[in-house]
Amino acid sequence: MKPTFKIGPFVGFLMVMVALIYDGLQALIDLISVGTVGWAINPLINIWSFLTFFFWFKLKGVSFISPKKLATILTPSFLEFFPLVNSLPTWTCGVIIMLAIVYAEDVVGFASPQTARALGKILASSGKILPIEKNI
Repeated sequence: MKPTFKIGPFVGFLMVMVALIYDGLQALIDLISVGTVGWAINPLINIWSFLTFFFWFKLKGVSFISPKKLATILTPSFLEFFPLVNSLPTWTCGVIIMLAIVYAEDVVGFASPQTARALGKILASSGKILPIEKNI
């Protein structure tokens, strides 16, 4: 049996492409206007980008309760308000990181408790994380 993903590969690809379009549009506006018009238009694109991805992830069943996910969606939004920094692909990076988190949660949620416990022991022996408690 295969794990079911909240966000399929095609939709994930579309999300990354839309993020690239938003980032490219902001960079193009900064390049053409040399910052004169970009300071007024780019924040509007940033707000639209935030709303687009927030609702798109919510429609796909992604919860933003965890601090990692909340930071992942808010960091690009915060960074895009600074001139010239908004020319960097921060939305694309944020969407890719969010997709990686969602895919990892889906795969871990599919694993049985015994598999998770075995994986925890292997990772704990490597010294990277603390061991999993026995009462899982």
